[in-house]
Amino acid sequence: MKRKLIPLLVANLFAASAAVAADGDFRLSGSVGLGLRAVDRSGTDLSKLNEFRDLKNDSVISAIDVKGRGGATYLNFFGENLSLDDQYIDLKGGQYGVFKYRLYDDRLRHNLTWDARTPYRGVGGNTLTAIGAWPVTNVGTWTRFDYDLKREDLGGMFEFSNNSPWYGRADVNRVTIKGLRPVGYAQGSSPGNGYVELPTPVDYETVNIVLEGGYTSKRGHFSVALTQSKFSNGVSQLNWQNGYFGGGMDAALLPPDNDLTKISVNGVLRQLPMGSTLAGRFTHSRVTSNFTAQTANLNSTLGAITTTAATPAVFDGNVKHTSASLSLTSNLARALDSRIYYNYYDKDNGSTRIAYAAGVGGGAVAALAAPEHTQSYRKNNLGIDLGYRVNRQNKLSGGFDWADTKRDRADYNRSDDKKLYAELKNSSLDMLGVRLKYQYLERRSDFVEPFVAPTDVSNGYFLYATRRFDVASFDQNLLRLALDFNPAPLLDLGFEAIYKENKYKNVILGRTKDDRQEYLFNASYGDPNTFRVSAFGNLEYVQYDTIAKYVGQATCTAAVSCDPAAPAVIISPTAAAYTWTSKKKDRNYQVGVGADWPVAARLVLKASYIWSKTEGTVDFTAFAPSTAANFPRNIIAWDNTKRDSLNLKAVYNASKQWELTGGYAYERFRYIDDQNTGYQYLTGATTNAQHLSGAYANPDYTAHILYLMAKYKF
Repeated sequence: MKRKLIPLLVANLFAASAAVAADGDFRLSGSVGLGLRAVDRSGTDLSKLNEFRDLKNDSVISAIDVKGRGGATYLNFFGENLSLDDQYIDLKGGQYGVFKYRLYDDRLRHNLTWDARTPYRGVGGNTLTAIGAWPVTNVGTWTRFDYDLKREDLGGMFEFSNNSPWYGRADVNRVTIKGLRPVGYAQGSSPGNGYVELPTPVDYETVNIVLEGGYTSKRGHFSVALTQSKFSNGVSQLNWQNGYFGGGMDAALLPPDNDLTKISVNGVLRQLPMGSTLAGRFTHSRVTSNFTAQTANLNSTLGAITTTAATPAVFDGNVKHTSASLSLTSNLARALDSRIYYNYYDKDNGSTRIAYAAGVGGGAVAALAAPEHTQSYRKNNLGIDLGYRVNRQNKLSGGFDWADTKRDRADYNRSDDKKLYAELKNSSLDMLGVRLKYQYLERRSDFVEPFVAPTDVSNGYFLYATRRFDVASFDQNLLRLALDFNPAPLLDLGFEAIYKENKYKNVILGRTKDDRQEYLFNASYGDPNTFRVSAFGNLEYVQYDTIAKYVGQATCTAAVSCDPAAPAVIISPTAAAYTWTSKKKDRNYQVGVGADWPVAARLVLKASYIWSKTEGTVDFTAFAPSTAANFPRNIIAWDNTKRDSLNLKAVYNASKQWELTGGYAYERFRYIDDQNTGYQYLTGATTNAQHLSGAYANPDYTAHILYLMAKYKF
């Protein structure tokens, strides 16, 4: 596909270049910048510093921005970080009213972890074999490598209208992602048999082609688009030696190839009665995939293989998505406007349902039935928004939204959502603007899991008792206040507060409540032509409350109940069965200040400082004896981070053509998480030991960055 794509884009470029050459009034302007960047870095793993950027030491930095304008044609070219991992090139142009085009190349390397380790050889390929006897206890002999993903999006567009309301357009792009990512794999059939973290190869390619045609005028717009997208994976299976199963070769299936076909129809009618505009959209897509079901698995520490027949033997993926929407906006009266809308969405999963027969060889494997539920769903959404201008300084808005969702799902098969909101905008005072909004959302879902008594010793009770919060019934209250204050010339102040609370209904096990608070502050003072300083602050508080249950190997009986609501469990818990609750708290803080100072006609100084901090904790309350083996312990550090960022920059205009820019940047990042405390690559000395690679374990870094760039303007 790449061989066909690039010539097509180049052909369009030559055609556009010919049109530019024929335009005698065509003139170019812009700038070309070239410079150097020096980086002093320290840290165990510097991938976090370079996570989405390329901060090589002693690297060349560049920026090109060119604009061309003529009597009939135009052209824009932009490029930055040429030859670096985060290079971006974009070319746009066309002939006014006749055609337009675009060519681009967007590259990015996502660095996940550098200097990771694995007890396997063959990193980067589709087969991993242990470098020694299992477990490989000498970590110094492990293979070292980097987790990173290189992404490139290469594409273009050409649109032709020839000074008519009719147009045709073609978009083509090719996205590739190549590299390694960390994935954990279980060594045995139960959690106690250990796991390994393996460098899993990524070799993805997605080619998208969009053909669109339509008609545009002052009265409306109509278009039809056809999208064809093909995803292919160069590595469909990772083979790896399983130490727990006697060194037998295990297999992990990776994302299979698939194809997407989509048709979209859009329409807009304007200048209707009461200043109305009617807009509609319809889409239908189909994703297909085909592969042979896996029928062999390791089943003992001797490396024996069980073969289980799959019925049918081939999986045919077939998922259809259909959506439709219609909205009407109107000016019902001089001071009253409205919007009425309807949205429909349907997901139909018609993929093959595969069942496995009982296995033989080295041990019995129970038969597995085909999945009962396909996770298909259908949603109807209807709503109305009204806005009334009381006077020049006050506007009232309100609306109602209703959504009905039917699901093919084991726990909840239907939800009914009703949302009501009201908003006031007031600007009675010249120096103060106020926006106040309140919203209430009520969801009621039908729970269809069959009743299972709390004395059931199987997992049946827990399936019945768990209320999953993504679809569970709840009541939500949301309040938002925004203030814009200008108490004096050149002084701007802003404040915004958001509070949202969800209370879940009829919860036996699961999330019972969550709430979020956000506070944002900003202030600016000064004249941009002389000196201006700005500052901001952001505070965010999030809390999730959960109730859960621990049950050991002991049976659940009337005396040792699995029911968390049973008084005996709260008052007289045992080490074998008890209830516990948790409060997960996240706190996010950010403060920043910046200044612009034109100290002279040709010299501008800029400075900024940003401090960020995140704190997370989990507080457990257990109704259990403190001697219980699985007694919950509070988590003090839950993904805690600190980041400091200082930027100093000077811009000197030496002449009309030459501009010099120099600067210094300082960054410091610190990460603390209880799960990484005392991090070890290997835990245990038997075949069920855990083997970790070091992924995300040591992201701390400190960096000093110096740069200088000369820019020529023409």
